Parts: sequence; C-alpha cells; structure tokens
Amino acid sequence: MNIKFYDVIVAKEYETRQSGHLEKKTAWNRIGRAWQSKSGDSLSFELYLMPNQRYVIQLKDRDTDRTRHLESQSVQGGV
Repeated sequence: MNIKFYDVIVAKEYETRQSGHLEKKTAWNRIGRAWQSKSGDSLSFELYLMPNQRYVIQLKDRDTDRTRHLESQSVQGGV
C-alpha cells in the first residue's frame, strides 16, 4: 500500500559573517511527516521530537464534523 505523506519541516534563520559582511541563511530541518485521512476530513502529524519516541497529532475539521452532526439530526427530525 502506498500512502502519500508530506514532510513537516521547520526553518531557522541565522546570520554568518563572510569577509566582514553579514549574510542571512536559513537551515531547514525535517521534524516529522503528515498525511490526510482516507475520508479527507482530518490530518495527522507524526513528530520526531525525541529519539525512539513518536507523537501523533490528529487535526479534524470541526466545521465538517459539526455539519455532519447537524445533517444527521435533521434526518432524524431533531433540528
């Protein structure tokens, strides 16, 4: 099974001095990955914060969830 995922990256800007001139640079670090649920209504993040530990955070679209709840109530005659 081929699951499509996206890298979660952070950027850190810093300055170095080259020949007496300040030069701005950016360092990019991959800190995890993210993927969308099969239904498409939530997004999960796997973050690499500490070695040998994984943290998974799931974000769900609350508007979609609320709309589904209201639709189910209207079908049942509740709203």
